[in-house]
Amino acid sequence: FNQINKDLLLNVPLSSATGYTYRYMNAGEMASDGIEAVLALKPVKTKSWEWEAVFDFTRIRNEVKKLAPGVDAVALAAGIAFVAAYEGYPYQSFFAYDWLRDEHGNVIINDDPDSPSYGFPVSNYDTLVYMGNYQPDWLLGWSNTVKWKNISFSFLLEFKKGGKMINGTRGSLYYFGAHEDTESREPEDLFVFEGVKQSDGATNDIRVVKDADWYFLGEGSTFTGPASQFIDDAGWIRLREITLSYEFGRRLLGNALKSLSVYISGRNLWLKTSYKGIDPETSLLGSVNGQGYDYQNNPGSKGITFGLRLAL
Repeated sequence: FNQINKDLLLNVPLSSATGYTYRYMNAGEMASDGIEAVLALKPVKTKSWEWEAVFDFTRIRNEVKKLAPGVDAVALAAGIAFVAAYEGYPYQSFFAYDWLRDEHGNVIINDDPDSPSYGFPVSNYDTLVYMGNYQPDWLLGWSNTVKWKNISFSFLLEFKKGGKMINGTRGSLYYFGAHEDTESREPEDLFVFEGVKQSDGATNDIRVVKDADWYFLGEGSTFTGPASQFIDDAGWIRLREITLSYEFGRRLLGNALKSLSVYISGRNLWLKTSYKGIDPETSLLGSVNGQGYDYQNNPGSKGITFGLRLAL
């Protein structure tokens, strides 16, 4: 599909001199294009065996084309970073303060021996930087059902590629020294930040200790430093559901029931992700436009269910 949505309703910022800060109005135009495809296969079907596989693929792009006159961006949510509808960018884009970088994107390291920040990255609070967006590159669901006589086994795997999350939980734990990453804080635990020296552009080789002066007093947490260091990739491979069931034969049921089966089912039992938090499938603010915040959120739950299905 490829479509244009016009006159979208947004809270548009106003000058406070008017007595108001926002006006809810038709102010947005967004282009959406994507592919949604389902492929169902039955590779095996015999008298005793049956295997069915279904692939469900989705790729959607949403770009903000136009906002209200004189407005380039509308904040959908604000915290250590902004989730915004920004003209010319994907919807639900993240903007945050970042480290100072050279023209090649390398982080600039303070190499002044007389500076208290010697050996540490230099922050740049002059401008907010685009840090990616919440929407994934694509999603793929792969469900399988294998039957042998009266026994059925099924599972659903989900693949999510791309998308970002603002990991405020990790950043706040850094501040309090309660994250496992902060355990290396002794004088002998030396660390070298990846980047280039501020004076001459040479590759950084200055060894420092990331202790309380960095996490608590310095710029190594969400409370004291740029939020860019806490925007993580939110892709995953997830075992969404797995079920084993047994259906009793008609000989045992007679005329009392049409069908009877027992099952055991598990949900969210396994997750593989590069996200540096508990689970990237979370939302601090609930079902609102400003998605992508993780700040002391409750983790998702795993569940195991035993059940009985019958039809009269």
